[in-house]
Order: sequence, then structure tokens, then C-alpha cells
Amino acid sequence: MSIENYYTETVYIQKVTTSTEWGSTESWASSSTIVAAMNPVSGDELFIGEKETVYADYKMFCDAGTTIDETRRVYWDSKIYDVVFVKNTFGMDHHLKVLLKKRDT
Repeated sequence: MSIENYYTETVYIQKVTTSTEWGSTESWASSSTIVAAMNPVSGDELFIGEKETVYADYKMFCDAGTTIDETRRVYWDSKIYDVVFVKNTFGMDHHLKVLLKKRDT
């Protein structure tokens, strides 16, 4: 069975855009939609300032032709994840392993 058989989730890759009108403002917008395999690698509940926060890390596997790096983020399952690291596994251009951290906002 190939890894592509596990690409069952629709994921939106977002990139920051900068506007120069009336000063510099940044906003995030989806730049592409891909299918990927999402794999949780850990989970925890933290208390920060008496606020309970669920913290989760994921590994995302996707096609090697996907345009993604550490300056982008991922929107999946109504949540936003920062891209922490992108690895072209064994340099084979077969698939990418992308490490993600969940954002609170």
C-alpha cells in the first residue's frame, strides 16, 4: 500500500500577504488546497494563566510537489497550525513530512 492511499484530509496552505497601502499590514490567505495524511504525534492539556489550553502536535504527509516551508501555516479541521519543519524524506522527492504546531488563535 502506498502512502498516497492515506491522503484523505483536505488541507489549506496559507501564506502571509503584505499590503503597503496606508502603512504595512499583514494578513493570511489560503494559497493552495491539498490532500494530505494527518498524524497526531502528541497531545497535552496545559494551564496557562488559569486558562486550560489543549496543545497538539501533528505530522502531515503530502506530495513532494507541494509548495510549503516554515514561513507558511496550515488550516485544517477548523484549526490553524504553524509549520515548524519540512523534510523531503530521504531526498527522494516522493513525499514531504511536515511538522506542525497548533496555534491558539
